[in-house]
Amino acid sequence: MNSTGYYSTTARVITLPAGEYVVKARAKDALWIKVPVIIKPDEITQVHLDGNWQPNAQGTEVVMAPEGYPIGWRAVPYR
Repeated sequence: MNSTGYYSTTARVITLPAGEYVVKARAKDALWIKVPVIIKPDEITQVHLDGNWQPNAQGTEVVMAPEGYPIGWRAVPYR
C-alpha cells in the first residue's frame, strides 16, 4: 500500500522504473479497483481514487472509474 495512514488524503511519492504497471487500490466507497498505469522517465504519474478530482484541461481523454467518476488521463503505451 502506498499511503501515509489509514485516514491519509495524500500518498507517498515513490520511484519506479519506467514501464507499464497495474495499480490495485481501494477507491471511493471502499471499492477495490485495478488501474493500468504507464510510468515514463522523469514524470510524475497520478491516479485519483477518492472521487473528488476534477480534470481541468480539455482535449485529452479522461479515464473513468467503473462508478463513473474521473481518475486520470488516458496514456499512450510506453514502448
